[in-house]
Amino acid sequence: MNFLQPSHNNTVYLTDNTGAVIDGVGWTHSGNTFTPSYCDGDCIPEALQTGDQVVRTTGPGAIDPTGASGRAYDSGDNLEDFAYKASTFTGLSLSGIQYPPYSSQTSAPPASGEPAYGAVISATDGLSTSTEAYQSGEPPVAAFDLPNIATGTWTVLITSGAYEVENDSVTVSSSGAVYVFPSSMTVLDSTATAGFVAGVVTDPSGSPISAPSPIQVTDFLGGFSATADPASGRYLLRVSSPGPSDIVANANAANPDYVSVSSLAVAVSLGQVTSGVNFILSQGGMLSGWVTRDGINGLPGISVIATDADGNVQDQEVSDADGNFKTVDLATGPYTLRIPLDVTEVSNPTTITADVALGQTVFAGTFTITGALAVITGSVTLGGQPIKTGVLVVATTSDLSSGPPDLSSATLTGGAFYATSSVEDGSYTLSVRQSSGAAYNIYGYYTTIGATGNVTISQQMIGGVAIPQGQTLSGQNLSW
Repeated sequence: MNFLQPSHNNTVYLTDNTGAVIDGVGWTHSGNTFTPSYCDGDCIPEALQTGDQVVRTTGPGAIDPTGASGRAYDSGDNLEDFAYKASTFTGLSLSGIQYPPYSSQTSAPPASGEPAYGAVISATDGLSTSTEAYQSGEPPVAAFDLPNIATGTWTVLITSGAYEVENDSVTVSSSGAVYVFPSSMTVLDSTATAGFVAGVVTDPSGSPISAPSPIQVTDFLGGFSATADPASGRYLLRVSSPGPSDIVANANAANPDYVSVSSLAVAVSLGQVTSGVNFILSQGGMLSGWVTRDGINGLPGISVIATDADGNVQDQEVSDADGNFKTVDLATGPYTLRIPLDVTEVSNPTTITADVALGQTVFAGTFTITGALAVITGSVTLGGQPIKTGVLVVATTSDLSSGPPDLSSATLTGGAFYATSSVEDGSYTLSVRQSSGAAYNIYGYYTTIGATGNVTISQQMIGGVAIPQGQTLSGQNLSW
């Protein structure tokens, strides 16, 4: 039975298992105003006869006569995508089975496909900017122009949706030269699995870095690395996860002569190159030191801050299990190291100043951390007997001869003020911080209640007490 009638409107179309039309081709009989269903774009305006052949082209307006390339060009328009008996179609005149159909046993790889309008084209030269492919010509193709690309050999990446093609050896020999990538027909046949970051790494003079080793650029989150070209400083880094990525040049000071520099939250898109992520690395070195409590044993877990000559914090490290610490790679020059202490601790020395030398780890010195609180002990007695009811004992640099002040914001901002109460055996223990150059006065306030219920507060005082840092001062007795 003949399903397609000569000199009639006809359509042949392909569906998937859900019935959705995947592709189709149709033609019309001249003078018939009825348009067949499922033509892809414009129907072929010819009344085909018995023996005529309709063949999808290998590429725009052409068929590979050898059959080595699959016929897969698809601009979405029957009139552009198929050769038929009309001699006006690129000089082809088909009659009879000139091009046998393919099958699962006689397939061929495609040489073209759907024009990738809007595809993104990027190069790693660091000068050009990304561009998009546009519709051009008849039959249409997706063409692109990437102007202002620097001379040299670069990687060019073309992406469209989830597909890409990469060429790592595109050579531009002179300004204005035209390069066809990689031929007149480029098929995006690889699935895009990553994005890319490109840029240049130089020293402050703008020169690439090669000694003592080339600079590595790292995707901090994904763990991928790339080596900057020692001759040009350029790099292309593959980034596995689209989105904001932290890019680090010279991570962990792999080249000890230069600092590490980060570029945080770089926007990376799947299959695209984010260009212009450049790094300038200063020459540098490291500072190390030791933290101890007693000069014998290391003190772990202590923060050490390094500030530059302008007072800007450049690094903060924590001493290890043996009390040792080492900064990241810092630019050469003077730095001040200090330890942010708890109020109950002091450091000797308070700060250490050291110079960072090129490519070296300089031992800056030792911090000795001790407790800043001294302990005052004594007794309170009445007629030589311990006072069992409790006495308020105050150590202060202020004059409290008129009695203890009411606790308020003024008390908090005034001189040092420490207080405790004696216990049942008449003894007391009071921890105080060493005062800067001022001696303490120790006051005792003993409260008694008379037979009629009247309250009496009597005071004793020991003046001019020097408080030794971190030591115990005993024998500070108050007697009534």
